[in-house]
Amino acid sequence: MNLPASARDEPVGRASIPETGGTMKTFVLAALGTIAGLVLGAAVGILARIAWINIVPTGDLEGQSAMLVFFTFAPAGSVLGGLIGAIWAGFLASKSRIRMEGDT
Repeated sequence: MNLPASARDEPVGRASIPETGGTMKTFVLAALGTIAGLVLGAAVGILARIAWINIVPTGDLEGQSAMLVFFTFAPAGSVLGGLIGAIWAGFLASKSRIRMEGDT
């Protein structure tokens, strides 16, 4: 039985490999921004506790104000700081990548 020869595959050249350097840079910077935002957000949450205790009278019976800090203000500050840090760093990284691609 005579079968037709199959079409030969084109060799994979350097041009067909997608460039991921800019995307990876954006991802790494967003991750670093998230970590920095988590740490700074927790610090801001602790500072917010100091303001809260001075404005609203909260008792300190059995560590009530400390629990308020570590179970309310610090986690909320960390979440908000992480989100803001990730969005900010990702935006800056993508903005610089667009500028670099436009220059070439």
